[in-house]
Amino acid sequence: MSLLAGAGVTFLLAWLGVQKQLLVFTTGGAIAVLGIVFTIKVIRKDGRERKVLEAAHALADPLWSPAHYCYGCEGVFCPGGTPWRGVLTPEQFKLLVWRQGQYDDQLGDKARNTEIPPGTLIGG
Repeated sequence: MSLLAGAGVTFLLAWLGVQKQLLVFTTGGAIAVLGIVFTIKVIRKDGRERKVLEAAHALADPLWSPAHYCYGCEGVFCPGGTPWRGVLTPEQFKLLVWRQGQYDDQLGDKARNTEIPPGTLIGG
């Protein structure tokens, strides 16, 4: 709501500057218009990024939620063997979850260069 009020004041100042030929109002109004346009672009971009992250979370959560870390063997496993079998290293687990969430392109070299044993993921 405050963005709309700011836009209204901005356009009023710019219009008043043009009508009365006041360079200060015209320049200030133009700068404010650019600021509002930039703010709207940033807000829209953030909204799109949030939607992508929510979709990725929904894909990765079924693998993340049942996981347990064993401090003794320094491995990650699922009690009961689902949704994957066996014990994974933290790097393998990270690769598995991030690949499932479709953001594995953002992994560091250590996890990216790890291989997940074949047949680990049940149904995959």
